[in-house]
Amino acid sequence: MIVVIDEPQGEAWGGTVAAPVFRRVGEQVLNYLGVSREDTVKIALAAREN
Repeated sequence: MIVVIDEPQGEAWGGTVAAPVFRRVGEQVLNYLGVSREDTVKIALAAREN
């Protein structure tokens, strides 16, 4: 997923402008797909091990 902010106002850094949008959209997509928060933790831990 890519988030593009056209002509951001104020602090124009990705972490302060696009990251919150990415998080909200990502959470909604995971919820729609039926992925629980517990599943996302397991996925993150598995990724660290590999």
